[in-house]
Amino acid sequence: MDNSRQPPTWGAHILAGGRARTLGFGIATQLCFMVPLGAIITMPAAVAGSTILARALTERVTVD
Repeated sequence: MDNSRQPPTWGAHILAGGRARTLGFGIATQLCFMVPLGAIITMPAAVAGSTILARALTERVTVD
């Protein structure tokens, strides 16, 4: 979530707006990583899922 044209608090503002979704995604991903060999399957899905989550959260928020 690095964008030099955005204010420094922009990323925190976006994550705070979707706190439950962000926390739920992080917890679910972390639990999958704890399963033996789970990281091999989970990592590609986590990267794709986090990209989709970040896009969905940035589309909801308007920067003043």
